[in-house]
Amino acid sequence: MSKRHTSNTNLTVISNGQYQGLKVYPRPLSAEYLSAILQTLQAAMNEHPRTFMVRFDLHLPQLNFRDSPVVYDSTVISKFFKSLDAKIQHDRLIKGREGKRVHPSTQRIIWAKERADADTDHYHIAIFLNNDAYNHLGNYNRSGQNLSTKIVEAWASALGLDDYSTRHLVHFPEDTPVYYLNRNAPNYPQTFASAFFRLSYLAKLETKHYGDRTRSFGCSRI
Repeated sequence: MSKRHTSNTNLTVISNGQYQGLKVYPRPLSAEYLSAILQTLQAAMNEHPRTFMVRFDLHLPQLNFRDSPVVYDSTVISKFFKSLDAKIQHDRLIKGREGKRVHPSTQRIIWAKERADADTDHYHIAIFLNNDAYNHLGNYNRSGQNLSTKIVEAWASALGLDDYSTRHLVHFPEDTPVYYLNRNAPNYPQTFASAFFRLSYLAKLETKHYGDRTRSFGCSRI
């Protein structure tokens, strides 16, 4: 018998470490979120057989006091993705004008909003791009026209801050921030399973908000 989440009865809880034959984090996860994650990952691979996946976190500015009013509403994350996609498409346009070979790249996304013990929300993010268009983050400790810089600039745009003030609010994990998924590679089943396991963390139910009329999870429409 399926177990429903006590704070959101629309969500089915699984905690056995498995989902459709794939290994997932062994903690309470949403089956609905896992389904959306799997569909997004499969859609990315169907369009781009060589897909570049990036995992990073976005933090909201630290409030000066606990009872500070909400400064950023739920539109901040959609503003971020819209800005990042605009920068990616502009990059494609500029390279085309320079006579370079341009590979189209559809941006697909997964995000989860959490708070835990902090005073402000943070977002766990995964983006999927065409590996033939983007295949590295670049040095995210320096300025430049690389993908990591575009991510920082897009978050700055969403927050209404300058790039310098925003840089410390974007965190790229030291442990495997990127995944290279190649559907024609011999190790594809293993890399796909590894990527899905990493993404399953975004489906965890603890530290998410329910009952405040805001979304805690989202992904691209297939």
